[in-house]
This record gives sequence, C-alpha cells and structure tokens, in this order.
Amino acid sequence: MSEAKPRMSNAAEPNFESLFQYNLDPVFVLDDRSNFTGVNPAGELLIGYTQEQLRSMSYMQLVVPEYAAEVERCYFHVIHRLQPQTMDVNIVRGDGKIAELTITTVPLLADGRVAGVIGIAKDMTSRNKSLRLIDGQNRVLEMIAKTQELDDILRSIVALIEEQTGALCSVLLSDPAAGRLRLRSAPSFPEAFNRNLTELPIGPSIGSCGSAAYYKKTVIVSDISTDERWDGYRELVQPYGIEACWSVPIVLEAELVGTFAMYSFDRRSPSEEELRLTERAGALVGLAIERQRQDETIRHMAFHDALTGLGNRRLLEESLDRAIERAAREGDHLSVMFLDLDRFKIVNDSMGHRFGDALLRQVSRRLVEAANGEGLIARQGGDEFVLLLDGASEERARAVAERILDALQAPFYVEGQEIFITPSMGVSVFPDHGLDPQSLLKSADYAMYQAKQNGRNGFQLFNPQLQSKAEKRLELENHLRRALERGELSLHYQPQVNTRKRRVIGVEALLRWNHTSWGPVSPATFIPIAEETGLILPIGDWVLNEACRQTQSWIDDGLPPMTVSVNISARQLQQPDFISLVRNALRASRLPARLLELELTESLTMDRTTSSEVIRRLKQLGVGIAIDDFGTGYSSLHYLKHLSINRLKIDQSFIRDLLADQNDQDIVKAIVTMSHSLGIEVIAEGVEATEQVRFLEQHGCDQVQGFLFSRPLPAEAVPAFLRK
Repeated sequence: MSEAKPRMSNAAEPNFESLFQYNLDPVFVLDDRSNFTGVNPAGELLIGYTQEQLRSMSYMQLVVPEYAAEVERCYFHVIHRLQPQTMDVNIVRGDGKIAELTITTVPLLADGRVAGVIGIAKDMTSRNKSLRLIDGQNRVLEMIAKTQELDDILRSIVALIEEQTGALCSVLLSDPAAGRLRLRSAPSFPEAFNRNLTELPIGPSIGSCGSAAYYKKTVIVSDISTDERWDGYRELVQPYGIEACWSVPIVLEAELVGTFAMYSFDRRSPSEEELRLTERAGALVGLAIERQRQDETIRHMAFHDALTGLGNRRLLEESLDRAIERAAREGDHLSVMFLDLDRFKIVNDSMGHRFGDALLRQVSRRLVEAANGEGLIARQGGDEFVLLLDGASEERARAVAERILDALQAPFYVEGQEIFITPSMGVSVFPDHGLDPQSLLKSADYAMYQAKQNGRNGFQLFNPQLQSKAEKRLELENHLRRALERGELSLHYQPQVNTRKRRVIGVEALLRWNHTSWGPVSPATFIPIAEETGLILPIGDWVLNEACRQTQSWIDDGLPPMTVSVNISARQLQQPDFISLVRNALRASRLPARLLELELTESLTMDRTTSSEVIRRLKQLGVGIAIDDFGTGYSSLHYLKHLSINRLKIDQSFIRDLLADQNDQDIVKAIVTMSHSLGIEVIAEGVEATEQVRFLEQHGCDQVQGFLFSRPLPAEAVPAFLRK
C-alpha cells in the first residue's frame, strides 16, 4: 500500500489491508497534493496503469479537463473539512480510452492529521453507455415518428453508433435503377473520402458494402490489406488508418435498400456487441427509410397493439372521442364493452408469457371474427380488451356479446396443449351511463367486475348499483393491505380423517379475516383481491410460517404429530425465492418437513418445466405435495405421473351430488383407481353425509374432509377436538 495509512489499531490493519487488496471495486489512496500513493489490483485494471507507474502521477493528470474544477472542489471538502464526497468524473485510462466513474472519497488520517484521501470507484462506463444507447435510440425513433428529414435521422444514427464503439460508420443507399450504392451519410469521414466514395457498384467482390448488398448478408473483412474483396478499393480507406470493415445489408420485404458499415482502425473482427450494434443501426436506417416511403406504416404502429394487431389505447381514446361527439351531435347511442379473460393470470403465470402471448393472439382473432366488422376492438393491456360499437344500443351490444361468448367457448390449442378460456364482459351505453370516455370506460369496467362476481363467462349491463360495489371492493383492498399488520388475519384448521380408521391424520390451514369494524370477511371475497393485487405474497408467507409454527406448538404440547396442509397460489409458486421461504418457515418453526404439505391447484402444474423443477426441490426438502380441487382444471392423471405428487384432493363439486349423480360417482371411482395405480393417495373434500363416507370408503378413497367431521376450527379448539 502506501506510506500514509488510515488511522486504526494495529489489530485492524490486516483487515484493512485485505479490504484494500481484495476489494472488487477499485480503491486508491492519494496524498494531500492528490498524488497517488496506493491503488489496489482492481484499480490498476480499471485505470490501466500499474501501481509503480501511478506513484509518479497525480490524480489530476487522469481527469478529463471539464471535470477538473468539480474534482478540486470535492478534494478541498475532503481534505479541509473532513467531509466525504461522491462525484461523477471521467478519466483517461492508460490505453487512452475514457472511463466514466462514480467515486466516493473520504479523508485519510495519519498520526492525527489529514494525510490525503481514500477513493472507492464504481465503473459506470458500460451502464452510462447503455443508457446513452437507449436515449439515442429513443431520439432516433422520435425523429422517425415525426417524419424529420432522412439525412438528419441518418446522421443521428451514425453519431450514436460511433459514440458507442469509437469506430467510423457510413450509410449507403441503393439506387436500383443504376445497380449501385450511393453514399448518403458518413459525417466523421474526411471530405476527400466522401468525394471518392459517392457511389459504389454492387457485386460479389466490391469491398464490404458492395458484397453485403450483393449477397444480402453481413460481410466481415477483418484485414482490408489482404482481403481480395477490397482489391481496387483499399487505397480509398488506408490513408485514414482504416484496417477492417464490416457491413450489414438493409433489406425491406426482400428488397435491398442500402448498407450500414462500421470501419475499424485495427485489423480484427467485430465483437458480438459491435456486430449487434451494426445490425441494430441497419434496422433503424431501414425503419427511417420505410417511414419515408410509407407514413401509414408508422401510424399503424402508433395506434395498434404490437402483440395482437388490435387497436391500442391511443386509437381507442381518439375513436371514442369522435364517436361521442357524433352521437351527442346526432342524438344517437354508442356502446362500450369492457372484456377481461377469466383466470388468464393463472394461465400466464403457470405456462409462461410466451404461452400467454400466443393465447392472446388467438383470442384476438376470434374477437375480430365474432365482431364481424362491427365497431373497433382495442387491447387495453394484459388480458383486457375494449369493443367500441358506434351507433349501437343496448340490444345490439347484447347481440355482439352473445357472439363473443359463443366464439370463445371452443378450446384453444397452444403449443400442443388444449386450453379453455372464457370472458367476463361489461357494457355501458352513451348517454345513459356516461357522457365522456372516462365515465363510459369506468362504467363498463364496473359492469365487467360484476360479471365476474356473477360466475364469470358472461356479460353485465351497467347499472348505478355496480359503482357502489366497485367502490366497496376498493375499500376492501385498502383495508386488506392493513389487515396483516393489525393482526386481523388468523388461521382456522379443518381436520382431515382417515376413511377406514376414522382417525385424524392432519389438518388444512384455512385463512380467515376478522375485521375490527366489519367482523368476519368471507375468504371468497378477499382472497381473489389478494391474488389480483399481489397482497397474496406477504399474506401467503405469513400463512406458511403461522401454520408451521402452530403445528409444531401442538406437538410441543403433547399432541401426536400430524400433517398441516397449506394452500399455495400461482404468484407464490412463481417467486424466485419460494423454496427459501419454505425452508425458512420450517427452520424457524422446527417443524419436520414431512409434516408440511403444500396444496397446489391443477392449473399450477400446467407448465411442466417450472412446476416439475419447483416440486422436485420441495420434495428434496421432504415436503409433501397435493393437488387441490382436482377435476376442475386442465391437467390429467396421465400428465401427473411426471410429477412427484403425494396426494390428490377431489373437488367438492364431485362430492356434493355424489349419491344422486352417476357421472360424479364414475368420476370419483376413476380418479381413485387411476391415482392408486400411480401411487398417489386421494382425499375428498366437502364431505357432509355419512353415506358419502361409506361410498368413498367402499371405493378406496384414503381420506375425507368436511363438515360431517368438523368445521374449520380456531387453533385453540383443535387440541380439544383431537382429544375427543
């Protein structure tokens, strides 16, 4: 290090030396005249000088002049006022390149006096360059969207790529009639070069650009002096020190429109980043040319959804404004239909965004077919769509809604999988339900939410009562956000019973909310809100920890060990740290992993890659896995053989009419038989009659759960029930 060291005890010096030498961030030490007295290996690598070289140098020698005043100001505050400073500064590295740094400096004390400063640097070069690239691309796209002059756009693209790479760039555009390329933009080249390269033939051995144009493929020439494609042309560039060149063709709909080239002062091939930037620049040039040719193409991009091709919010807003003006002027009607896909988030979370996007595209095509040219269909975002029916009364809107329901009933096929998706729709009518776009959309949204409350897969016409319901839902959401910290949430436990021995083998943890003012709030009311808002993540983590803690507490009190089942939502399962959350809950509670069972809905198992990996890791922990509500979703027993499932829970919809419905009986028997053939236990939920238990026992169902044995019990009531 240096002769001047920070003031510290002898015992602390080795620790400081380690922090200095092995710190991954550059660290340097300066004396009170800003001369280098020490630098760690990371600093040597960043600055580009060895420690020996730096000892004879001043920090100010490296600073880019425009930053000198700010550096001196910060240095003064550190040295004379003992105030740590953080500054952004550019320095010149040993290789001549600029490094963009954020440096924090603190006083260096030695023998009771300020001997200099210690600086810790963060290399922001790559980050800042990436930000400038994004900003530059956005500026170019804005220029394109505003139809600015093509030459101005091309100069901006060339300048952006040159700033990113330090190379020289050019744009040549095709002249199809002459079969040649003509120089359009090379602002950093000398004027003499531009005069000599006003045009270039297109051919298989005409430099990098002529060859790229001929083959319509990227051409890389890493050594111009030896590459035969540059015979007859190398004398144009070698006087300027250019040794290599790579060029990408710009092609629109199979038509060559030009080339974008990058020229290097070193004999080399491009890096992956340079090649990517060259291709990106070519794409921007192509977009600018296309804008010049066809203004409607850009307009379509501005007013339509990229994923589905439907109208976007901007088009909807402008169209709705015009439709309202017309309807108000002519005393006419118009209808707004707000459509949301039921349980799409589960599909998207389980199967992945690529699967979800493909499904949205198929849904969009069916919506267009169902609308049959009536009105404008726009995608609001996510799985929300709006249909504007100009001049339509309630009756016509109802007819269109019926056609949409019919169109979405048939299954969709995505990536070889059959999937069902249904819509919930809300309809508002001008002028009855709103006089402006915001009011009409809000009214349709309220009605759509009511359609979901009514059981989904339907539509609802707005009425004023729906607004108060929606406002109540918002109030519920706000109170739910505070319920956990207020201690209003609790768990009740419903016993699970061995069918043959009539012995309790476990409990299912069920979430309850007892509001301080409203009293009990139904789980059917607040759990969907928690799912939609993301509150299920902190609530779900609390449920997992509390269920484990309570179960171990019963064991500590002398009750026999039993399994606790905890329901897991799609959002929880998708968390990257979900396995760690489960592990932490087990560790904190001391509950053996074999006594924890996680219940997953069928839909969570649809994404085989994700679910299999998560289940595999949970099984490694020793945790049991159950499939909840089996029979209501998308999976099959054949599929479940690929997953290490411990138990299936037959949905109560098959148990409710079990004694009277032959179909339900056949389904239950089939599930039990096939599950046992795969080594999977079966539990039936919603059991309320002794005859149901007899049937289930007769056909081999392993466990049952329901009001016949016990309602969900508060934790304090469970010991008495078990002892009874």
